[in-house]
Amino acid sequence: SPAMLRYARKRIAEDGDPVSARAVEGEMVSARYEREFDAALNSINSIGYLRSDEDIVAHLRNTGASIRRGGVYIVHIACEWNGQPDLDQNIWTMERDGVSIRTTWRIERDDAGARLSHQACTMEVDDHGVRSSHTYHETLRLWRYDDLRELVSRSGALEYAALYSEGFEALPLETRVTGEM
Repeated sequence: SPAMLRYARKRIAEDGDPVSARAVEGEMVSARYEREFDAALNSINSIGYLRSDEDIVAHLRNTGASIRRGGVYIVHIACEWNGQPDLDQNIWTMERDGVSIRTTWRIERDDAGARLSHQACTMEVDDHGVRSSHTYHETLRLWRYDDLRELVSRSGALEYAALYSEGFEALPLETRVTGEM
C-alpha cells in the first residue's frame, strides 16, 4: 500500500540505513529484483493473499531468483484447522505514545473445496481517549500443510529446508502442521 511505503520510507530515513534498506513497491506474483538478497521474509500469512496455485508458484520462482545461493526465504503461514479455530490466540494489543490498538483476527468461515478462508480483522483504537472501531474483511488462501510443500517443489526455485512452530521450535520436516499448532 502507498501509505505503508511512505511510513516505511520515513522510518528508514529517521532510523535506518538508507544505503542498505529500501522500501519498494511491487506485486508478490511478479516482483523480481536485479540484485540478489541474502534473505526474504513473508510474514503474518501475507502469502495467503495469493489464492491460486499458479500465482503462488510464480511468486516462489521470482522470489527464489532474487535470493543468493545459500540464502533463505522465511514464510509464515496459517494452516487449516482440524477442528474449530481458537480465536483467543488471535487477539493482541499494541500501545505507543498514548495510542492503544486491540486487534482481533478471526476466521468467519472456511471453504475447503475452494481452499479459501474468509476472515475479519477488527481494530479497536483508543487514540488519547478518542475511541473508534474498524473492521476489514479478507479472503485468503486456506492452506493445507502439503500445499506449500508441493508448490515449493513445483516452483523449482527453492528448497523446503526447515519447519518451525509458532514458538520458533524446530520440527521434523515430516510433521503434519495444522491450525491447532
